[in-house]
Amino acid sequence: MPGASPDRSLGPSGHLDTFTRDRLPPPEQWPDLLLDGFNYPEILNAGVELTDAMVRKGFGDHTALIGNGRHRTYKSSPTGPTGSRTRWSRTMACGPATGC
Repeated sequence: MPGASPDRSLGPSGHLDTFTRDRLPPPEQWPDLLLDGFNYPEILNAGVELTDAMVRKGFGDHTALIGNGRHRTYKSSPTGPTGSRTRWSRTMACGPATGC
């Protein structure tokens, strides 16, 4: 499986390139990961959490991205109006080249 980890504590990854993961120090050299209060599922689509979930929580009109002289809200996407958030979520989570 692409992105599978030899150390099960990391869980699966959607990334095909394992260069960084393969070069992590041994777990005993990791810092303490204080994750109390973060109740995310084992598998998470970060693109959806960073865009669609923010609209559901009432932050749709807040600025999400600033760049190229433009401000984009959570309701808008880099290429179009509300409704193309799913494409934006996929691009954020997977990268524009892969499209998942």
